[in-house]
Amino acid sequence: MFDGRPVTVMDMADARERRVQRREQLQKSGETMLAFSLNIPGEIKDAPILRRTFMEGEQLLCEILPLTFAKRWEEFTGWEGIYLCRLPPEKVKRETALLEETHPLGRLFDFDVFSADGTKLSRPQYRKCLLCGRQAQLCARSRMHSLAELTAAVEKIAVDYFHAKDAERIGLLAEQALLFEVSVTPKPGLVDRNNNGSHKDMELWTFLKSASSLRETFVRCVKAGMEEEKPASLFYRLRQLGICGEAEMRRSTEGVNTHKGAIFSLGLLCGALGHHLRYRTDPLETIKEMSPVFLQDEQVSAGGFGSTLYQKGKCGGIRQEAALGYPTVMQTGLFVFRQALQRGFTENDAGVWALLEMIGKTEDTNMVCRVGLQRAEKLRAQVAQGCGSFSSAEELLQAALNFDRLFISENASPGGCADLLAITWFIYHIAGELPAFRQ
Repeated sequence: MFDGRPVTVMDMADARERRVQRREQLQKSGETMLAFSLNIPGEIKDAPILRRTFMEGEQLLCEILPLTFAKRWEEFTGWEGIYLCRLPPEKVKRETALLEETHPLGRLFDFDVFSADGTKLSRPQYRKCLLCGRQAQLCARSRMHSLAELTAAVEKIAVDYFHAKDAERIGLLAEQALLFEVSVTPKPGLVDRNNNGSHKDMELWTFLKSASSLRETFVRCVKAGMEEEKPASLFYRLRQLGICGEAEMRRSTEGVNTHKGAIFSLGLLCGALGHHLRYRTDPLETIKEMSPVFLQDEQVSAGGFGSTLYQKGKCGGIRQEAALGYPTVMQTGLFVFRQALQRGFTENDAGVWALLEMIGKTEDTNMVCRVGLQRAEKLRAQVAQGCGSFSSAEELLQAALNFDRLFISENASPGGCADLLAITWFIYHIAGELPAFRQ
C-alpha cells in the first residue's frame, strides 16, 4: 500500500476550494482550460509512485496538446495541474478522454475540461470501475468494493506500468552500452571503427548485430530481478536467461563469440537493478550476495579459458571483479570517464581514456589467453606507464593508436577490459536516473 501523510475530509474540502480559486483566476484568459489530478481512493493521495504517475500524465499532455500555460501544485492532498490550450474544448476533451480510456495508466488520470466561459464539458461515456469494469459511480455508491481492494488495484496498475517501462529502459541502456563500447575508437587490439584489431573472425558489423540481438535478454534480466527476492534464486534465473541470450548472440553472429562476458556482467547488473526497483536494495550489494553462487557454479565455471585460470587461482577474471562490486569500473573507469567529460572530452575520447586506464590496472584473461600470462603482464605495464595525464584529445588518441599497433603486432586483445568499458558507460548513464550508483 502507499506510504504517505493521510488526508482528512477537511483537507480535501480546502483543496477543492483552492482548486476553484485557481481556475477562476485563469479563466480570464479566454482559452480552453484543463485541470488534471489523479483518481486515487483512500486517505493517501501523495506517494512517490503517485507523483511519478502524475508526471507521466503531464508529459503525455505536453505531447498531445499545444499548451500555452502549465502550472503544477505539489500538495499532500494530491498533485494537481492547470493548463491552457487554444484548441476547441471539444477536441481537448476527446483527446484527454482517449488517454483515460486507452493508456495503461489512464484509469488513474482525471482530466476536467472547461470552455472559455467556465462550462465543464461532460464525458462521452461513463468511467469504468477499477475492479469490475462496470460504471464506477454505481460501484462507489453501493460500496461494491472495499477500500483495500481499490487501493491494491491502483497500486498494481502503477507498479506494473513503471516496472515494465523501467525494464525496457534499462535493457535499452545495456544494448547501447555494447554499441558504445564497439564504437569507441581507437582501442588497442579491439574491433572499432578503424579496424578489426587483433581479430580475424569478427568486425564492427558482427558486434552491431550481436548487441542488437541482446536487448530483450537484458529486459528479461531486469524483470527477473523484480520477481526473485533471494539473490541466490535470482542468479539461477539470470544464468538461464544468459544461456538463452548467448544462443541469440551466436545465431546473429553465425557462431562468433562477441559478447559472452558482457552477457554475464550486464545480465548481473540488469538483474540487480530490477531487484533494486522492487525491493529497494543496493545493486552492487545484491551482486556480492550472488557471488558465492556464481564463483562456485559449475556451469558458469565450465568451458572457458578465463574459467580455467580462475580455477587454477592465476587470474580472478570478470567473476572476481563482479564479486567485489566491480572495483575497476567504480574506482578507475567511472572516475576517469567523468573527469574526461568534465574537461570537455567527447564521450568517445573519454571512453578511450577510461579503457587505457583499466587496461593498465586489470588482469585480462582474454589477453592471457592470446599471448600468455608473462607477455600480458608486460603489455599491461606498458599501457599503465604510457597513460599519465593527457593534456589534449590529440595526445590521448595518438597514444591509443600507438598501443593499437603494438597490440595488433602481438596479437593481443583486452576483451575483458572492453566489457568493463561497456559497464562503465552503462553505470554512468544509469546513475543519471537511479541514485543507487551515484558517488
